[in-house]
Amino acid sequence: RKKDLTPVTLADTIANSYITTFLRGYFPCDTIVSEEEEIIKGSSGRGWYIDPLDGTTGFGNHTDQFAVHIGFVVNSEPVMGIVYKPTTKEYYWAIKGRGAYRESPTRERLTFPSIRLPSTDNCEVGLISDVSFLMSDAGRATIKNLGDPKVDVSGSCGLRFMRVAEGFAESNLSNCKGRARTWDICAPQIIAEEAGATVAYLDGSVVRYNGDDRLTMPIIVTRDKSKIPFIRDAYATAHGGYVF
Repeated sequence: RKKDLTPVTLADTIANSYITTFLRGYFPCDTIVSEEEEIIKGSSGRGWYIDPLDGTTGFGNHTDQFAVHIGFVVNSEPVMGIVYKPTTKEYYWAIKGRGAYRESPTRERLTFPSIRLPSTDNCEVGLISDVSFLMSDAGRATIKNLGDPKVDVSGSCGLRFMRVAEGFAESNLSNCKGRARTWDICAPQIIAEEAGATVAYLDGSVVRYNGDDRLTMPIIVTRDKSKIPFIRDAYATAHGGYVF
């Protein structure tokens, strides 16, 4: 357990050391924000947001619900991201303006924009979230306020984003303010956006990165941008009039 009582494993720290050492060597003037160490402030206007093991609990429980995130930001905006799933050796990646992709171990490439859904009615589930959200009173109330959509679960924030990007789920809602951090969101954000989804704070404002590790409010990822006010109101009502 770390000081904040969240779990950590040897895999987290070794992966973090490998990734950050590499980046420091090639980009010494860039900011590095990683879950497993203090923020390294740079002077270049660029930044790397790293979660060396997103879904540590799932990893510790021997599930496949964990991933590695590396996101790259220029002038506060995410422009490149990679989400790697070690159990299947698949990785998702995107570069701003060039689309989003999933690579398989056989080098087979799936281009997300080519399978953009004509309607979110074709998504298999309406909402994907984590177990803690579904187990909480506020989470269950939110789902009820949304009209009881079909729900699925994933223990990795990044993999939940990817399920929206792939068209499996219509939306993903983070558990609550303070749970998700910038390293959870940065890499999957650019991938989801390049796949045609919208990533925003629940008040509809844009998510940007300025060398910090915290987000200011809950995050929504959705294939239907017009539903953000509806999801916001459902969440706010369930949380006793949440103030954004």
